Amino acid sequence: MALTCPICRNGMTPILQRSDNHSCGIRFGVPSPDLPRGEVTYGECGTCGHVATDYFNDWSDQTFRERIYNDSYHLYDPGYVLRRPTALARAVQAHYRPGIRVLDYGSGSGIVPQKLRQAGFDAHGYDPMTDALEPAAGSFDLVLCTEVLEHVPDPWQPAGIISRLARDGADVVLSTLLLPEAREHDFWWLGPRNGHIHAFSPRSLELLFPGMTSYSPGVHSLGAPPRGFLKDVQSAILCERETAEAV
Repeated sequence: MALTCPICRNGMTPILQRSDNHSCGIRFGVPSPDLPRGEVTYGECGTCGHVATDYFNDWSDQTFRERIYNDSYHLYDPGYVLRRPTALARAVQAHYRPGIRVLDYGSGSGIVPQKLRQAGFDAHGYDPMTDALEPAAGSFDLVLCTEVLEHVPDPWQPAGIISRLARDGADVVLSTLLLPEAREHDFWWLGPRNGHIHAFSPRSLELLFPGMTSYSPGVHSLGAPPRGFLKDVQSAILCERETAEAV
């Protein structure tokens, strides 16, 4: 079956096949112990340059929880557990004033909003993989969406929610690794076991979020976030070799 680009809906050319247990951690010497259950084909869009697979399109949220975001997920993304959210919360506190309304979209275990509330922010989290409720009502002054877009079968869904909840003039800060950097090391970024469905091109990200600018290949924003904050976000999400014991 032909692949269709999830961003611009044009055709994609198959460019890569790998086992569904292939982990990003292989780059850092952390192979997956799971037995492969299928083969994942990624395609590249000839129009917007986006790279993605449709392997996960029919998965339910429960299937994602059982096969990707389960008790072993921290083995393949150790920073997800504590290091990354702690660093993100610290960055917000360093560059924004308490009292503003913050949404962490894709908040995982909820560490970022928890720490920000303790520091006096009106902070809320939402993670479609772990929360049954809708995001908090109203608009937000700062919206974070870090290491999330590459995991969502249809990125237009979070893009729509984020655009709706960000107030006029709000700062929106996203992180996801763009092409061509995501193509390095034999497409190390495309780890199905990590739930990595997409590698965005500058063009495909721009289609989702018109006017977005990139601080780095991994950090992107709308509005006028402090440059120091973007630098701190970049430091927080940098991939590095670490073990679960070090988290």
